[in-house]
Amino acid sequence: MFRLAPWYRQLASLTRAGITIPSAVSQAYGPSRRAREALAEALELGGDPREVWPDSGLRLAEADSLLLAAGQLSGRFPDVCDDLAERHETAARLRSRMFTAVLYPLFLIHAALALGPFMGGASGGENGNPPGLGEILTGGALGAVFNIAVLWLVLGGAVFLLRRFPDARAKLVRLLPIWSGAARNASLATFAGTLASLLRAGVGIGQAWHFAGRVSGDPRIAGASAKVARAVEDFGTPPRDTLRTLDDFPGEFVALYTAGEMSGSLEARLDDLRRRHEDSATLRATSAAILYPIVITVFIMLMIAAKILSFWSGYFNNLGNLGN
Repeated sequence: MFRLAPWYRQLASLTRAGITIPSAVSQAYGPSRRAREALAEALELGGDPREVWPDSGLRLAEADSLLLAAGQLSGRFPDVCDDLAERHETAARLRSRMFTAVLYPLFLIHAALALGPFMGGASGGENGNPPGLGEILTGGALGAVFNIAVLWLVLGGAVFLLRRFPDARAKLVRLLPIWSGAARNASLATFAGTLASLLRAGVGIGQAWHFAGRVSGDPRIAGASAKVARAVEDFGTPPRDTLRTLDDFPGEFVALYTAGEMSGSLEARLDDLRRRHEDSATLRATSAAILYPIVITVFIMLMIAAKILSFWSGYFNNLGNLGN
């Protein structure tokens, strides 16, 4: 998969310089040449952008396809590309912090699972006799392979289930201290940024609320956004009136959104909210990247220390039995 942020930056620069969108798509490096040319040809032939972008073969996220189509139809394509690039860059920074948070503890878990069978084998033996070197190495290697295989099966199954059931993933994240706050703020940032981009691109406010909630990644925000969208589309109720009746958005979010809607500077207020929640998500993710490895490292080190004590205890017991 090509990196989206640099590709969007290229599209923004090329189209802002006066190059047509089909030509910019064919020139911007990122996707394969065949994919670029196919998409450029479909756009050049005058296909509906709302159909061309989702069916482009680039496997773009639903939110990206909608925003690109809306930007093209409204004449704000470069601005939409800049918004998308910034969003993907922020998401990449958060993923990097999450990866850093789990990398070292994951290494320690592998080390503990690999060393455990060797220590257990060295402290064992048949008929009270210390095991031979070959027996220790063979048994330890088999045990280490088995332990690590089970670990990866468990991790793979967990990743599959969490991807298959995103609602369960969101509920699990909410149980984790610090990470829950980071995920919540990241979802609010995604929602605010998507809503601002959709409104700038000329999408109706009801549809914009509905779609921004869907792509936020938080079921609570999605449910509340659907209520706001229905109130707008069915009764013409301004979002700020419905927001006051809901508890799914922070008070600061509601206050700033209301101020923006009443003053006519809604997109700017939403951009401010996106930046605030992005900063908060980054701060919390950084804290978690420091704290979680420390906690997990201490736990693994205690396990390793217990294994070492058990090894020496068994070793000396075997020597004692041999002497008797």
